[in-house]
Amino acid sequence: AADRFLLTHPGANQDLDKLLPGEVFSYFARARHLHLALLPQDFSLWTLVVQRLGASRITASWDPGWNPGLAKKRGVAALLKALRILLVNEAEGRHWTGRWTPPTVLAALSRRVWLPVLKLGPRGSASLQRREGAGEATEQSVVMVQAPRVKSWETTGAGDAFNAGFLS
Repeated sequence: AADRFLLTHPGANQDLDKLLPGEVFSYFARARHLHLALLPQDFSLWTLVVQRLGASRITASWDPGWNPGLAKKRGVAALLKALRILLVNEAEGRHWTGRWTPPTVLAALSRRVWLPVLKLGPRGSASLQRREGAGEATEQSVVMVQAPRVKSWETTGAGDAFNAGFLS
């Protein structure tokens, strides 16, 4: 009663890595932002894609979903460093960092990715606000935003809806 899970299947994404060098990458290159809502098979390939897009001022974000062994996979650290935004829910953030409170989770994630965002369910969300000065250290503060109260019977897809709203 206190837990839920989703079963996933790679579907068409299973062959996406093979298509990246050609047609798919040229499609991405026309965007302003690329959001990854998948579990890459080849992290080094996706890191190169994100870096190449970044060189053209195209930002990238990722919502990896719940994957218990993901944080320790080879190549994940490089992909995180190349990204602009990482969107995770509270349980995922705690799992990735071993920290408990939103500020400590965000602080730990900020050492891996430029902008970590925590989805806190009915409590809203939290992220970091960064202020960069010329030649000065970056200042960061935690920004927490309350969620509007809505009646809900089914929350499947709520995280994806949040990602879309946050990114837009």
